[in-house]
Amino acid sequence: MTTISTNSQPVAIAAQLAEINEAIAWHYSQISILKAKANALNSISALPNEILSKIFVEFAFLSGRPFDLKWTKVMRVCRRWHDIALGEQQLWGYIRDSFSSHSERIRCQLERSGAAPLTVDIMSGDSGFHSSLFLRHAERLRNLSFIGSGIDVLEFMNSLSHHSLPLLRAMKLDPSTKLEEVPADVPRSFPDALFDGRAPYLTELDLTQIPINWSLLRGFTRLCLVKTPDTNQSDTFVKFLSLLEASPALRYLKLGKLISSNALTQSHPAVSLPYLELIWVQEDVALCTELLRRIIIPPTTRICLYVFGINNGADIAPLLVPARNHVRAQGAPVLRCLRLDATPLRGMHTSFMVSAFIATTAPNALEYDAANFLVNSHPTTEPALRGIMTKVLKALPCSTITHLDCRNAVHLTVPTWKAAVALLPALEMVYTWLNPAAAQFLTALAELTENPRNAVVPPLQHVHLWAYAWRQNQNEPDEVGPVLAALRRLLAARHACGTPLPVLEIDEQINSLNMEEAEWEALFEKVGKFIRNGNVYDPPAQRRRYEELRRQWQAEHPNYDDSE
Repeated sequence: MTTISTNSQPVAIAAQLAEINEAIAWHYSQISILKAKANALNSISALPNEILSKIFVEFAFLSGRPFDLKWTKVMRVCRRWHDIALGEQQLWGYIRDSFSSHSERIRCQLERSGAAPLTVDIMSGDSGFHSSLFLRHAERLRNLSFIGSGIDVLEFMNSLSHHSLPLLRAMKLDPSTKLEEVPADVPRSFPDALFDGRAPYLTELDLTQIPINWSLLRGFTRLCLVKTPDTNQSDTFVKFLSLLEASPALRYLKLGKLISSNALTQSHPAVSLPYLELIWVQEDVALCTELLRRIIIPPTTRICLYVFGINNGADIAPLLVPARNHVRAQGAPVLRCLRLDATPLRGMHTSFMVSAFIATTAPNALEYDAANFLVNSHPTTEPALRGIMTKVLKALPCSTITHLDCRNAVHLTVPTWKAAVALLPALEMVYTWLNPAAAQFLTALAELTENPRNAVVPPLQHVHLWAYAWRQNQNEPDEVGPVLAALRRLLAARHACGTPLPVLEIDEQINSLNMEEAEWEALFEKVGKFIRNGNVYDPPAQRRRYEELRRQWQAEHPNYDDSE
């Protein structure tokens, strides 16, 4: 009888496992070789490294993600791409320091960026340690943004004034968070030393609550000054005009609670800003009015006025004189889309905003600054709001406006909508949400259609309703019922007049409207074309298509019995 040594079994198994692992490793190496050969056959592999590097850069910027490093997924394609991306220093130079950032990741990016210029975005309430890392590379800073706690931002700013900044082009500093906690001995003014030649290419400056010597601001193309008084305590209107005069190539100008409204009548020649693309002002109505009168800007300049002190039509009338001259000047862009926003504020006031756009697509709900013209107000009553709206619309060239965005005009009533529609003779399309504004607006259109005498009924062609709201419980007000009732009334009125609405478009989420199929078909019968959730809704055509497919199936499967 043969005996097997128990000591030899583990040795034999270990040898077999080693042999298997060696074979697996060999096969993996063969797979890598085959993958490399396959990659070499792809046409993109024929591109030189320089071209691939440019493609990676374009990918990072077109995807809008140079800061979050999501572009680095190209490094996982193959070894060659990994090495190329690793050596693309300019991409590693886009560094964001936020609450979740780790110093090791920032150190790694600084190392991989080599000698490339740095674009740094600091957004943190406690970034002192990380900001010291950037100070060590101050000579490479090209674009700098620091929004954080007051003590961190101010200490960083004061430390920056001791460094040479030969590449710095744009700087944004906002210490408004916990600014009241900054010790009194910490300098709060923007250092004059940064204008002594150590930052020769600084042409874009964005400051919030940081005093600065206005007389040193020269040759800028972008200026954003919010609560930024003159350190010489001479922040008068004339001094500000001199500031503008020192930057004739200015393209972007933002002012917020900056200028004293005293001495507006002091004489000063008009300031020409021939390259200005946008002026954004948050000031008193008298100051805004005088500013528009004292500057000479191209007709293509976009104007956004967030004005204080407009409570009725009489308050806004002087401001609309230079504004009207601008939007109606020869060469001014044709305005196609009008947007109305009305939201309640504390007390008796309402925030009412009128904005006009070139594009006819629905503007983003938060992109106010994309408007070609914008003005806000704070009316105390509905008649006051109506008076402001009427004056603004009469100042605008409303004969060219074909699209209306009333998604955020929540508190406008039927009389106000009738007044607005009367001033929009070319209105063709309306964007609205499922809210009280939609019910009021559709009711106004229905009443005008039912009784067109002595009223302007616009040639409305398209209504687009976003139904993204629903009641969480029965105690909340019903927004669906009034909107659908007003919509049915409008469609019935248009149908009765022999001019049915050409296009009705409804985007619905999670069955917000809670409608039966028969109700959807009833809407379809009243319009020329019905688009539901991005697709043409045509029940008769769908039924015909179904019958056609059914007959085709039966012809191909004659022995199939679908009666059961």
